[in-house]
Amino acid sequence: FCEKLQKVSELYGAQIHAFVLMSNHFHMLVSTPNANIDSIMQYLQREVAKTMGLISGRINHLFGARYHPSVIYDPFYLAHALKYLYRNPVEAGLCELVEDYPFSTVRAHLNQSLKGFPLQALDKEFARLIPTTNPEFYAWLNRRPHPRKTELIRLALRRKTFAFTKEHRFKRHVQELRTGVENEVEKVTNTFSTCVS
Repeated sequence: FCEKLQKVSELYGAQIHAFVLMSNHFHMLVSTPNANIDSIMQYLQREVAKTMGLISGRINHLFGARYHPSVIYDPFYLAHALKYLYRNPVEAGLCELVEDYPFSTVRAHLNQSLKGFPLQALDKEFARLIPTTNPEFYAWLNRRPHPRKTELIRLALRRKTFAFTKEHRFKRHVQELRTGVENEVEKVTNTFSTCVS
């Protein structure tokens, strides 16, 4: 999978920031300076499926469904999307902590390398709501959000442009997500600043 991501970076100019490989799907945070996400995903899914078919003898679909791109324009949305991406194996019951899942870039996220595969750093201003040190980053990721908030993020990622629903039943949770990410990051940062002092 990493080899195919590397090839996508070279062929299409994709900048891979994070990914999590699950049994029948994957989550990926990618920048596409050439606005060619369709070509990137077509190539990636085709080549991974071909390789896995050769290895396993499998002939049917490898991935559960068509991909769903969602453009993220806001640092607030980016923080939630990244946390959702890395928490996916935990929410699926595959591990207890995000850093325990072996098919993820989470351990390489802060130092931006993965056994020869160069992850692209996120723009610092755009990623300003994401903790920047290992203990803070893992504490933030491992803090489980309310299930309804997770559902809101999942629904937002299904839209062409990441945005929370305006449904009245979710209004309170959207407000809590908006204010909560800054408070949560500040709380985690203060906890670790206190421990280090």
